[in-house]
Amino acid sequence: MALQQPIRLTFELLSDEDDARFSIHSRKEIQFILKSIARQNSQVALYYGNRETFILTTLLDVNQHGLWLEASQNQKQNERIAQSRKFYFVSAHQHVKAQFTSDHLEIDEFDDTEAFFMPLPRDFLRIQRRDHFRLPTPIANPLKCIVPVKPLPTDDTQAYPILDLSSGGVALTCAEDDPYLEEGRIYPDCRILLADNTSISVTLQVRNMFMITKPSGVTTKRVGCKFVDLDGKVEILLQRYITQLEQSLIKSST
Repeated sequence: MALQQPIRLTFELLSDEDDARFSIHSRKEIQFILKSIARQNSQVALYYGNRETFILTTLLDVNQHGLWLEASQNQKQNERIAQSRKFYFVSAHQHVKAQFTSDHLEIDEFDDTEAFFMPLPRDFLRIQRRDHFRLPTPIANPLKCIVPVKPLPTDDTQAYPILDLSSGGVALTCAEDDPYLEEGRIYPDCRILLADNTSISVTLQVRNMFMITKPSGVTTKRVGCKFVDLDGKVEILLQRYITQLEQSLIKSST
């Protein structure tokens, strides 16, 4: 499995096209992303002034009004930062760069400790240049993918739980000794059963496989699959479901 490259915490100036493409305006969604960054204790680069000076800090908390960042141990530096006229927040959310700008920052307190406070941004950029964003599927009632594992006329199929899903592919889980899924093999006429009782037909190619050991000690296999020649109508149905799933995750976290 290839290791994820760390996100470079440099502030990016985008074209108008990319700015519109990556912008998020929903306050609820912005708050959701920032809360996730705080929970993961992700590093934050706080640039100030001319964007050439910054400190590395962490996001302490977020509410509907704004966010608190850990202040520097250097009081004079904190004062210089607070006296600046422009501020640039850069971090990472699910291996995707997240950034925004602000005209306001003040020295405040959080849990009896000096901290920086910034208002919740009106515009937020999640700069995801990959074509596909994988979203974890519900754990309690996982989606299933029905895979024809033997050619016709036998028509034998296996139902595999789906771990995550995107408009580019799926990750399936199976037993450690599953004999049917093979790396590199293409499986036509697979069916994904979505939660709204919609069934879509796709062709899958197995791209990678690796073992996962659960806390219980049980070992399973994760199988990463790519969609092959995905039909346009199917892609629309799939993207609609992914959007609904993402919105339900946002609602459940607030």
